[in-house]
Amino acid sequence: MVPSYLWRSNAVLSRGRPTSLRDVWRNNIWVAISAVWDLDAMRMVLAVTDVRRVMYAVDYPFGSNAEGKAFMEELRKSKLVSEKEFKGIANGNAKAFLRLK
Repeated sequence: MVPSYLWRSNAVLSRGRPTSLRDVWRNNIWVAISAVWDLDAMRMVLAVTDVRRVMYAVDYPFGSNAEGKAFMEELRKSKLVSEKEFKGIANGNAKAFLRLK
């Protein structure tokens, strides 16, 4: 829910501070899209989050691998992200976050 309230939270919580909440979000937060299999939700996350900080995840047992796979196929077909960005969301961004090779 935080991405959908980021504008309002930034407006209220950043007053008089040297660093805005939006800057903190932009530079420190990574988003896992676990079990939110909805393109509209993904659009909203991408509107406020650098695509390089968005990661695929399954919130087992609340989300299933089959549902996650179906969503990722839908995301790829939607052209909401480029193929490079899709591969980042699918696993490359998590590898970067976890510093895996």
